[in-house]
Amino acid sequence: MKRLNWRKPFSIIALMGIAALLPFCGPPEAEATLDGKTYTIDDLDERSRIELIRQHNERVAQALQNHVYEKMIEMEAEKAGKTSDEFMADMFKENPSRMAMNAKIREMADKYGLDVDANLPKLPAVDIAVDGDPVRGNPEAKVTVVEFSDFDCPYCVRIQPTAQKIREKYGDRIKWVFKDFPLNQIHPEAMGRHVAANCVRKLEPDKYWDFFDTMFDETKLEQTRVENGAKKLALSLGVDEAKFDECVANPEMQAEVMGDIEQGEKVGVRGTPSFYIDGEALTNLTPEQFEKAVAEKLN
Repeated sequence: MKRLNWRKPFSIIALMGIAALLPFCGPPEAEATLDGKTYTIDDLDERSRIELIRQHNERVAQALQNHVYEKMIEMEAEKAGKTSDEFMADMFKENPSRMAMNAKIREMADKYGLDVDANLPKLPAVDIAVDGDPVRGNPEAKVTVVEFSDFDCPYCVRIQPTAQKIREKYGDRIKWVFKDFPLNQIHPEAMGRHVAANCVRKLEPDKYWDFFDTMFDETKLEQTRVENGAKKLALSLGVDEAKFDECVANPEMQAEVMGDIEQGEKVGVRGTPSFYIDGEALTNLTPEQFEKAVAEKLN
C-alpha cells in the first residue's frame, strides 16, 4: 500500500467500467434508535468511524475520476467521428500493452488539462502516541508529522527524498516521528528488518538514522535486501555482533514493532507509507501536495 497513499497511474480497467454513484446516506446523517436512545457515527469506535469515512471518500473519488475519464474518451471519439466503443477498440489495437495504453491515456489527460480534485471532507484527526519513538527534527516542535512505513515497501523507499526535502526545508519547526509498520503478509522479511532497526537504536542510538537512511536508499537495495543484509549493515555501523544477535532474538523487540502496527491499525492505517500531521491523515497526495500540506500547517 500503500501507503502517503500516493496517486497511481490511471488503470485502463477502471476506465472501461461504468461509473455510477450508488445511493449513499452519509455517515453524519445516519441514525439508529434503541430503547429511546439515538446513536450516530460518533458513537462508533474510532477505527470504525475512520474506516467508514475513508470508504465513502474513496468511492466518491473513484466514481468522479471514472466519470471525467469517460467524458474525455467521448470527446476524443467525437473528434474522430467514432463511438466511444469504436475509439477504445482502435486504441487497444494501437496500444496493446497496459503500459502503452496508460501512457496514451495520460497524454490525452495532459492535453485536456484533466485534474481530479474530489474536495472531500478530511478524515477526523486521531490521537497517536509518540512517546519513545524515534524522532527527527525538533522534539518540542508544535507540528508533528508521524510516518508509518515498511522497509520493504517500494513506495516508502520512493517517498524518502520528499520526506528528507521537507525536513531540511522546515528544520526545527517540525517533529518527525517514525513508526514501524511492516506489511507482514506481502513482505514476509520486513519484520526482521524492523526488529534489526530497533536493535540498532537500542544498542547504538546515534547510528539508528544511518541504518534507517541506508535501508531506505534505493541505490543500496542490492546490499541491504540480501540474506542477513540488515545484520551486515548493523555491524558495518559498529554494532556489536553478539549483542545484536541477542537483541534480535529477544521477543520483546518484535513485540515493540507489533505495538506500532496495532496502533496504526487502530487509527486507520491500511498500507504504507501513511502520514499524519498533528493527527490528520494525508491521503492520495502527490509529493508536491504533501509538502504543501506541511507548509499550510506551519503557517
